[in-house]
Amino acid sequence: MKQGELKKYIIIFIAIMFVISMFYSFKNTTIQTNEPTANTTTGTAVATCRISAFGSEVIVQPWDNQTIAIAKGLKDGGYLDYINTDGKKGFLILSSKSNLTDVRYAYLATDATVLVQASCLVNGLVNFTMANGSSSQQAPGVLRMYLDPFSQVGDEIDIDMTADIDESGIQSMVANPVPRTGQGTTDAAMQCFDYYVVVGGVSWENKDLNLTEVSSLLNISESNINYSRNDIIVFNKQLNQTQLEEMRADINSSGMTYITQVIDQGMLANTTEKQAIVDLLGKYGVNGSFQPSEIVIYADTKEKFNSAVEYFQAKGTIVSEQKACTMKTAMFATLNGTEMYIPSDLRKVEYYVPIERISKNDTATIIVNLETTGRIVSSLTFVNVQ
Repeated sequence: MKQGELKKYIIIFIAIMFVISMFYSFKNTTIQTNEPTANTTTGTAVATCRISAFGSEVIVQPWDNQTIAIAKGLKDGGYLDYINTDGKKGFLILSSKSNLTDVRYAYLATDATVLVQASCLVNGLVNFTMANGSSSQQAPGVLRMYLDPFSQVGDEIDIDMTADIDESGIQSMVANPVPRTGQGTTDAAMQCFDYYVVVGGVSWENKDLNLTEVSSLLNISESNINYSRNDIIVFNKQLNQTQLEEMRADINSSGMTYITQVIDQGMLANTTEKQAIVDLLGKYGVNGSFQPSEIVIYADTKEKFNSAVEYFQAKGTIVSEQKACTMKTAMFATLNGTEMYIPSDLRKVEYYVPIERISKNDTATIIVNLETTGRIVSSLTFVNVQ
């Protein structure tokens, strides 16, 4: 048999065996199994593993005209030795592991899921908490799990492990990646609309609001007005026990029934009255901070927004003026100096943005909270414009 034909059959054999081994769903889960014994106990642990290597088989899903065409182009370019299919998945066998980054980047602009089996090393001993309440130190060693190869060798993955353990060690184990959280930045194209939210503080004297009247005054539906009355008064210094008991006695004897609770650092007062409370606190050398009540008003026109602003200026203070915006993020975010890939289904963010932070050229760098596994973003929420 010629050498070329032999290579061809070897590749076909590897591909067939690979497909057979893929009878379970390709999830970020590793399962290690030894011969079980009768005396195993289940234990759980969390740890961090470091990616030490990626395999040479790349799984692409869905397997459609777009992903097939990319695979054929990669094969024609010499990046792949073989292409196999199994239903809605494609299996790409690299001609060299050094081609993995190029193959992954070829699919970045698509919605395809790309996975490769990775070896992830847990260094040293890990303390497992056993079902019977005891603990057991074990060495999980190298785990194998399917990860997006946009992550790199050397990246760390947090994992949650469940293992069956006996006196000789781990007999079987399941490990799942646990997303990390952090705050990063990404560039975004921003489009804003005439939908507004105004957040303000209503002064103590004005907190007896009639929302029906406010709704009528502003021509804004009552359902678009959220009001949280605040009866808290904060003391500038802490009362001792003697002062506290004396103040409570003064409140009872003076008939100040609207003061419903007093503690050493403040009180609750269901009233818009201030002077009587100021006088009471003055007897004990205390100044009180009368907390504003929060009101949030949503407006669907610029005119209603302006009315809400004027209302706050008369009744209290404006905390924030925001406008509804849709932000389409870039493909990548930066987290602690590392580039993270944002899947296409996470790149659209709708949020109210402080008006003073809205860019005039419709682009901005935004601050986002991220959940990541390796270098892949699994959750993204808007924080603010940088």
